[in-house]
Amino acid sequence: ANSMHANASKLAFAEEPFAISATYTPWLRELGLQDVYLAYLSGYRKINDLQTVGLSLRYFSLGSISFTDANGEPLGTGRPNEFELKGSYARKLSDNLSAAVGAKFIYSNLAAGQRVNGTGEEITAGLAGAADISFTYQKEMDGANLRVGLAARNIGSKITYTNDVIRDFLPANLGLGA
Repeated sequence: ANSMHANASKLAFAEEPFAISATYTPWLRELGLQDVYLAYLSGYRKINDLQTVGLSLRYFSLGSISFTDANGEPLGTGRPNEFELKGSYARKLSDNLSAAVGAKFIYSNLAAGQRVNGTGEEITAGLAGAADISFTYQKEMDGANLRVGLAARNIGSKITYTNDVIRDFLPANLGLGA
């Protein structure tokens, strides 16, 4: 079920008809931060031997943040967070090759309610949409498994946190692993 994050095409080779996974990862605990964490929930359901669908939800809490201006003067506090909702469809193209496409909705609330220095423009939550495309090749050879994966992730819209017409690219990622 965790294949949803890095390479959803692997879901087509799942042996079980259904699975679900929940993960909680505390961040920066050694620095004394207790409210910064990443939570991830994912699952899949096989439609038949060739097709599988998956769904995941990832939530990142950045804890309580004290906002300041350029001179270090306090502007208040906030609780920045982000989440991503993703759906994927994986299909075997042959006995050894599979492909998947995924669509995701991204919500990024880093400093909503604060104002941009100098302009006074209010910062809002950023919204974006993106797609993932992935492939997996696997073959059993002499009792061992060869598995190669390729994934292009976060191909999509740009994001902004203000009403500015200039938007920023999402952090796209191309991964290859064997």
